[in-house]
Amino acid sequence: MLICKPFGWQATPKFWLKRSKDACVIEVVFLRGRTDEQKRALFRHVAEQAVQSGFRTDDIMIALVENSRMDWSLGLGIAYADHHSETSPK
Repeated sequence: MLICKPFGWQATPKFWLKRSKDACVIEVVFLRGRTDEQKRALFRHVAEQAVQSGFRTDDIMIALVENSRMDWSLGLGIAYADHHSETSPK
């Protein structure tokens, strides 16, 4: 699920980028285990899709948040880790 709503902030133009008032932060939360190359591919894919939706590439900031199965409950108040070990197939 991707939710990107305008929230009235102005990202300061930092680094080598020129951000507009449409700058957006995309946070992706997922179970750990992806390689650096998989993460790079995700960055590229998200940026490409955002551009196709009308965003400028300078306005897309992406933050990846990795965690473990113990950090999730998929329902019923039961920890995902109680049913799936860290070593079970993904």
